[in-house]
Parts: sequence; structure tokens; C-alpha cells
Amino acid sequence: MNEELHNSISSGQPEVDKEIAIGFATILRDLSLHKKLFYKVLGATFIASAIIMLSIPNYYNCTVMLSPELSS
Repeated sequence: MNEELHNSISSGQPEVDKEIAIGFATILRDLSLHKKLFYKVLGATFIASAIIMLSIPNYYNCTVMLSPELSS
């Protein structure tokens, strides 16, 4: 079992524990390249969430019971 694990690690498979650094400039560049797709997905998500939110009935209920003050 240990030999199989050692062979799979040394066979050139990528390691899972490596960190990937993504900069803010990279994110902005990718968003600007795909601006139309971003706006389409954002609009579709807004419309879908509004439909779902408005179709769910309100189920909350609030009741208040007050007791009269007794003067002594």
C-alpha cells in the first residue's frame, strides 16, 4: 500500500497542497474581458432571485401580550 502511494506521488501527478496566488489586477482584467457575460449572468441571477423571493409567502407572525400594571 505504501509503495503504491509513493509511486503515485513520484509519478508526476500534481500535488494538491500547492497554493495559488491570484491578484486583484488579474480578477479585474478577467472581468473586463468578459464584461457582457458578467452582465448577462448578473441580470439573470437578479431576475431569478426576485421571482423566487416574491413567490414565497410570508410566514412570520408576531403577537404581543401586555399585562396591566398593578398599583400598590
